Amino acid sequence: MRYASLFPTLALTAGALLHAQEAPPERVYELEALEVTAASGITEDVNRIPQTIDAVSPAAAEVKQPSWVGELLNTLPGVYMVQLRGPIDAPSVRLPVSYDNTELYLQDNVPLQSPIRFNHAAFAYSGAMTSLGGVEVLKGPGTALHGSDAFAAVINVKSLEPTQAFSGNFRTTVGEYGLLEARGEVSDGIGANQAYRVAFSTAQENGWREMTGWWRQQAIVRHRWQGDDTEVNTILLGTDFDSEMAGTHTPESYAEDPRDDALDPAVPRDQAHEKAQYLRLSSEVTHRFSPVFSLQVTPYARWIDNTYMITWEPATLPLVEDETGTFGLLSRLYADWGEDSQTVLGVDGELTDFATATVQNLPTVEVWGEVYPQGPHYDYGVDYRNYAPYVQHTQAIAEGLVLVLGLRYEHARYAYDNHLSSGAQDAFYRPADREDDFEAVNPKLGLNWEFARQQHLFGRYAHGFRIPMAASLYELSSAQTDFRLEPEQIDSYELGYKGALGDDVYLTASAYNMRSHDGLTGVTTPAGEITANGGEREYRGVELQLAWRLRDNLTATLAGALQDAEILQDQPDGADPRGVNGKTPHYQPERLAHLDVRWWPAFAHRRLRVDLGLQYLGPWWIDDQNTRQTPEEYIANLRLAYDLDEAWTVTAKLLNALDRDYAAAAHDSGYGPRYRPGNPRTLSVGLERRW
Repeated sequence: MRYASLFPTLALTAGALLHAQEAPPERVYELEALEVTAASGITEDVNRIPQTIDAVSPAAAEVKQPSWVGELLNTLPGVYMVQLRGPIDAPSVRLPVSYDNTELYLQDNVPLQSPIRFNHAAFAYSGAMTSLGGVEVLKGPGTALHGSDAFAAVINVKSLEPTQAFSGNFRTTVGEYGLLEARGEVSDGIGANQAYRVAFSTAQENGWREMTGWWRQQAIVRHRWQGDDTEVNTILLGTDFDSEMAGTHTPESYAEDPRDDALDPAVPRDQAHEKAQYLRLSSEVTHRFSPVFSLQVTPYARWIDNTYMITWEPATLPLVEDETGTFGLLSRLYADWGEDSQTVLGVDGELTDFATATVQNLPTVEVWGEVYPQGPHYDYGVDYRNYAPYVQHTQAIAEGLVLVLGLRYEHARYAYDNHLSSGAQDAFYRPADREDDFEAVNPKLGLNWEFARQQHLFGRYAHGFRIPMAASLYELSSAQTDFRLEPEQIDSYELGYKGALGDDVYLTASAYNMRSHDGLTGVTTPAGEITANGGEREYRGVELQLAWRLRDNLTATLAGALQDAEILQDQPDGADPRGVNGKTPHYQPERLAHLDVRWWPAFAHRRLRVDLGLQYLGPWWIDDQNTRQTPEEYIANLRLAYDLDEAWTVTAKLLNALDRDYAAAAHDSGYGPRYRPGNPRTLSVGLERRW
């Protein structure tokens, strides 16, 4: 009876597949020759870049009818986005699921946030679900254009560009658990050389678990001005976001009632929220001086206000308020010397003022022998200053063989200003005012060989880094004492293939080995506990994506990854008090796969599109000691779209169609296993109008 509601849909789909006929040309699905911009700042053919870059095109993004960015990214090889609650997520790209700054997030090629205050949930207040211009994922350390946080990957979310001809659309969606979404956009020309696009969205959901409701409002305004030699693209992005904060389950509470919020009874439900307001203005100015030289300058201003309750500390329940204000500049001089020969000279800079306060409103309490006083725990500001000159050169060195060389130098400074008493105070240690400087030199080397038409082999070496976030340096417990840190480093080696195997099959495959060093780890010294550089890890894997047009109206895409990781060294001196050296780090999926089947049945007069997705999530270790592992998981998703006419489309989406119970996240933080259940079977329907 649990699956009874699925039988009519599955029967109709199976019967229609048996009678599928060739669709007329207007419904033919073409294997796309994707173009990306995140690697060099300008549009490039993804096949000619010596690096694994997976992308979701605007058309493919529309097919998914996404409510959160993971619905797009989880279709790519080696990518897993943990859905924590609603659109709040945590990423895993080749590395374990991380809540730290191991991925660089971009929106339209401009950083979404500053390294000083990385938020793993930044896509919740990005424009990912408002104007679906596609997503690009650059695997491994970024190119010379990318600095700190481009450690495991660079993820670039794109909005749709303005069009000279009038166009518009409006979509509304309703679904189970109180889901209500509406989004629309309009674009048109202004005279002969200007165009605009305005997009907005609003969404809310009660959540299938208690305390997982959320709402979000977003708007994107784009304007393009084109002259004879100059083009100016201006983007204004604004988001207002509010999410309830459910907790994680113990094995017992997970088995008893996965829908429970798993929060301690002491947590006031009406205050257990995360709220964010986000505003960013950027203007990309491109001027061509001659057929050889062009200059691209992108100033941007960004403001983020983020507030949340630390619900996982129920005895104190402190509130955190962060405010980040940024002015940045991306500047690039392009020299096009001829076919397959280009030089990019650039300088990036950022000025960020970051202020944060953590305040306990509950009365003073003693927890595990430590006193947590009512009032402020931390209150400080940091002025972040960064500059980074770089060069990237592309050169054909033989027939079909192209070399890409890059070098980036980065300098960052934190000027920390503590607004409370310094030193050990109750349960806390607060450093005195100081400055911290970070430097990194990042070489890049890539080779791309087109050994036959549309057949490419590539190899790449890249060095990446990430500077510590402010909280790692200045929010310390009483067991700690003052320390300094250097950036964590990573070296990545990669070999791969990209090519069309005939007219109907496209294949990408890559193998990589990445080794990180100077990772952050806790060390006991005579002066107290400190955080030090010295952790080492190795990550190895194989990724594959195969797109196959089985018929003109039937295509399949298979994405898969095998991943292996090892903790080489946990402590700087090689000691192993936790017994984890040689073990697999927790939260590292061993295998990931996603199968997509799309079909346009001829019996429906070319109006119906069926998209069937099957996600496979392999096991991962819950703890670094490798004592407990998650089971394998299979999640099926079904999406339908039916064109009523040229202007109207009805859609339906059934996520977790087989209603499987599974853990979207599981880990042991030192207090025993904790589970975050995945969403049950969820149905939503929508209506779209196009102009």
